Amino acid sequence: MANENDILTLLTDIKTEMKVMQAAIDSIKINTSLDVLNRSSKDLKVRPFNFLRNADPSQVANLIQDESPKTIALILTNLEIDFAACVLEKIASDCQVDVVKEIAILGIISPEDIKKVEKHLIDKLWDLSRFVMLKWLSRKLSISLESLRKMARLYFQVVKVTK
Repeated sequence: MANENDILTLLTDIKTEMKVMQAAIDSIKINTSLDVLNRSSKDLKVRPFNFLRNADPSQVANLIQDESPKTIALILTNLEIDFAACVLEKIASDCQVDVVKEIAILGIISPEDIKKVEKHLIDKLWDLSRFVMLKWLSRKLSISLESLRKMARLYFQVVKVTK
């Protein structure tokens, strides 16, 4: 049975976590507000991570789940707030707290760093789409995925040589 000190410690921990989550929510709101202000800027032609806008939150969560909590925080703070909340909800619960903490302390990120993370995600999507296409082709052609990969590598070597 828990004593009074244990209960007070638990309540203090809960209060601290609530402050961290509130700070994260405030940070998302601030970043969203700043984004609205920056849209009128000549330098910002497309909102960061715009290519994720129409994706299913589960797909986005699967795409970013292996990233560091700081990277996930960067991505989420650049998405529409409701969409970001849906994505965060789909991320593994043990990672959610770390992401929320990172959102709370996330400072101003340079456009160059945002572009690097965007490029990284686009590359991941490209690799994933190539894999899905190869898997589909291997089923259609009734050959192993490894054989198809070898054929693709040979094809691209020939294309490089002929250029």
